Amino acid sequence: MKELQRITSRLRQEENIKTERLKREEQQRKIKIEARQEAASELEEEPLVDCAAAAEPAAIPAEPVCTEALFKPTGRAVVLDMGCVELAGGLQESARPLIMHDLITTGQLFAYQAPSPPLLQLLFTMTFQHAQSHEASCLLLRHYAEQGRGACWFPQLRDFYDALVALGYVPHAGGTGSSGGGGGNGGGGGSGGGGGKGTAPPQQPHSGSDAAGAPLRVANLKHLLRLLGGVAALHQAGMYDLDFSGGQQAREGSGTVDGMLLVALLRLPLDPRVAAHMLPDVSNALGALLRGAGPQHASAGWDDRAWACLLEEASSALATRGPSHRGGVAMLTQLAGSRGPRVTELLQHGAAKLVKELLGGGQGPSAAGSRRKALDIQSVKDLFAKTTDTFLVGERRDYHKIQSVFEAMHLLIWSLTFCSTGSGHDRAGHASWLIGTFVKRVGRAVESHHPVCITIKGMIPALQSLYADYTESQ
Repeated sequence: MKELQRITSRLRQEENIKTERLKREEQQRKIKIEARQEAASELEEEPLVDCAAAAEPAAIPAEPVCTEALFKPTGRAVVLDMGCVELAGGLQESARPLIMHDLITTGQLFAYQAPSPPLLQLLFTMTFQHAQSHEASCLLLRHYAEQGRGACWFPQLRDFYDALVALGYVPHAGGTGSSGGGGGNGGGGGSGGGGGKGTAPPQQPHSGSDAAGAPLRVANLKHLLRLLGGVAALHQAGMYDLDFSGGQQAREGSGTVDGMLLVALLRLPLDPRVAAHMLPDVSNALGALLRGAGPQHASAGWDDRAWACLLEEASSALATRGPSHRGGVAMLTQLAGSRGPRVTELLQHGAAKLVKELLGGGQGPSAAGSRRKALDIQSVKDLFAKTTDTFLVGERRDYHKIQSVFEAMHLLIWSLTFCSTGSGHDRAGHASWLIGTFVKRVGRAVESHHPVCITIKGMIPALQSLYADYTESQ
């Protein structure tokens, strides 16, 4: 009996404990529900504000434009004068275009008719104004490779520049200065049927829609660039006569013809259509032109005085003629893909001018019209040290400009370290300054989570690895 009473008492105690526990849990649940309801009422009274979204326009400005349209629609088609094509007996005048088409397609033009200056000029004009631009440029290159300096007519640098203008190239689109010379209706005026060097005679345009010819423009430009690269390579081998002295006369006060062609080749990659279809052709034409114009080859190129003027004109264009400083960096990057002493020299002077321009030190003294001056890399380093506090520090600093200076300085030191020849360059000293001083100061200035800062910080380890062989020896 007593045992039964003990069991009953224990069960009652356990039941009471369980009841108390359930009451406490229920009370805690009520407290949590009340807390949630109170928090929800506070959120309804004070709505959330997206501070990051509100500050985004001021904190993350848009990247400066680095592309520009360099070609405008010509609004007209061109009728080629094929009067130089011989007709067999009994054929009517209207048969000339058909005969020319068949002869170019089969490659039998020079077997049918002996080369003459008007015929070679017609082929050159077809390269940038006709659907058979590929066949015409191939015939010309094969003819010059076979005949060498014995050819009766050679397109010159001014002819290639006038061809760019005929395709719609705008010499000063988005830049400073007045428009350059050259008509938009064919090659430049000049010698007609005479032999030797000379410009192609202009073709007469007629009114009409250019819509049918618009798809051909990209192909025409590509084959014109390939022709320029080919004849520049033949000139370098002593098999062609590019008159590098004939384009040094100023045209309409806007610079020399050679200089305007060189600037045009530097700017072409900024056009989105060119960048999408023919970057290798632009690089090949620019590199072949600068290599073929060097004084170390069998054929004469630009002399020191002419090159000093062109170097000033082209390097200034690299620093100022793009749509923004990002465009200048894009031109420098494209130029770095070519090789040659004068390519390297142009890259170094252009990068130095761009860095000085962005740091507020100007481009330095002009070398135009005088003897070419050596690159003063120490002045660039001193300017960076003097402007560090204003350029890299402060809430209003421009991270896009910092990125442009970072990339341009890298290209400058890279060309001095890996591309320059001779013993006059302190490669280890330049590399050590870039990694030990420049990169460290820029790295401290880009600690933000700004997207451009993340890009710059991602480049730093790559530069440290690239220059490791030079910096570890110090």
